[in-house]
Amino acid sequence: MGAVNIDAFWRRDACPFVLHATVRRERQAAAEDRLRLADLPGHKSVLITADGVQHVLIRERYRAVQLVCDGDSVLDPDAVLTFHTHGFRVGDRPALTYRRLRSLRRRLRFAPSLFKSAPRARHLRNALIALDGDLAGLSQRQIGIRLYGEALVSEQWVDANARLRLRVRNAIKRGRALMTGDYRKLLSGQ
Repeated sequence: MGAVNIDAFWRRDACPFVLHATVRRERQAAAEDRLRLADLPGHKSVLITADGVQHVLIRERYRAVQLVCDGDSVLDPDAVLTFHTHGFRVGDRPALTYRRLRSLRRRLRFAPSLFKSAPRARHLRNALIALDGDLAGLSQRQIGIRLYGEALVSEQWVDANARLRLRVRNAIKRGRALMTGDYRKLLSGQ
């Protein structure tokens, strides 16, 4: 199974890592807390809501940051972003997003040290894949094949201990819990 790139935008009140910026049309971004979106590497996606709020997702490989922008159009090639950094403390999540952007600007890639891998990442991935399969009407065995491969399922599906089947059932259960609201705990860092 190959990597999947998905643009997922979060509401600012639901995800504390979203950083606020103001957009102005200027030729240069001289100050440290300002940058031109066009100068950043990576894939950029923009979502403009019906009320005019501009959401920007900047993705480099499998890492991403999200901005919520007001002011001029972020789509303008001369758009300069000024970040609202006043009041940041060292452990603030928007401050971390700002540090990630600065590393992207300086190094032309996100600094891996600023993106700690979640120990639950594989479990979350499996839960989402299992949920998709369950909602699509796949059997637990078919979901197991998607998660662990044909060979392992053929070998262990009828195991007397039924560990593999239990792992699939638990992944589906976790996926359903995420779908019904547990994702908010994940976003808030709980």
